Amino acid sequence: MKETKRIPPGFMILKGEELERELNDQGKTVRDFANALDIEMIEAYGILSGEKEGIDIARRFVKHYGADFAHGYIDWKAMAMTDPYCGSKKRNVKTRHYDRRRII
Repeated sequence: MKETKRIPPGFMILKGEELERELNDQGKTVRDFANALDIEMIEAYGILSGEKEGIDIARRFVKHYGADFAHGYIDWKAMAMTDPYCGSKKRNVKTRHYDRRRII
């Protein structure tokens, strides 16, 4: 069985450009995104620019949007981690847009 690394406690990096594109497609602003996660605007801009985010913001993001949706926007390569669902029969990352939840 292939061993995968677990996310170390303390940070997460998101694919900010893809997430921002999704927000724009739905007609949402960065302010709407920040309000949905109950974070400051500066933190929302940090997420969308691909900065490391603390575990508190990471948990808010995953809790608000759900693991299946959030998983597709986590930048596993930038965190030097193995995607835990890569090759999994349960989830297919390439089709994540088929049944995802709306962002806001």
